[in-house]
Amino acid sequence: MGMFDTIHCEYPLPVAEHQGLEFQTKNLECLLDTYTITADGRLVRHAQRGEFWGARLDHDVEWPLHGDIRFYTSKDKEWIEYIARFTHGQVEWIRDRLQALAPGLPLNSWFVQIVESGTGKRFKTEDNERWTEVTRPILEAFFHARFFLEMAVRYADLEAPPQSLPSGYAALLYLFGLR
Repeated sequence: MGMFDTIHCEYPLPVAEHQGLEFQTKNLECLLDTYTITADGRLVRHAQRGEFWGARLDHDVEWPLHGDIRFYTSKDKEWIEYIARFTHGQVEWIRDRLQALAPGLPLNSWFVQIVESGTGKRFKTEDNERWTEVTRPILEAFFHARFFLEMAVRYADLEAPPQSLPSGYAALLYLFGLR
């Protein structure tokens, strides 16, 4: 298992329903410290509440990170993982794993539209009357994201593009605007 640090994220996450979750990371000090990514994008290391390893902090400290941190958790058997890029202590972006595969390339605008229309939803009682209409965008977003993650895993070890372009590989190239 090993040591880790805890992260709370006030900065907007790509999936709104993940906002209040407690995350772990192994990309910081790994001393069981608690950090917050503030709403304005700063990383704050909180004062330690007890005696742990490392230097004891008696007040919160802004942590001037320059680089990426991966943070993750699980909820209802679902693995949730994000990557946050900090530039001189300020969040530049937070992305889910799919976007992090090629951070310099924008995702296909239709794919982004599908994911945005199917995520971050809050159900209301009246949604039960229009259940298929309300849930269809969620399923569409899930199946699209799952397909592209499966294609990324399937073709991750290719050293060069294949001579005959499989449809899944072509779809992955299209997702990142490379075809």
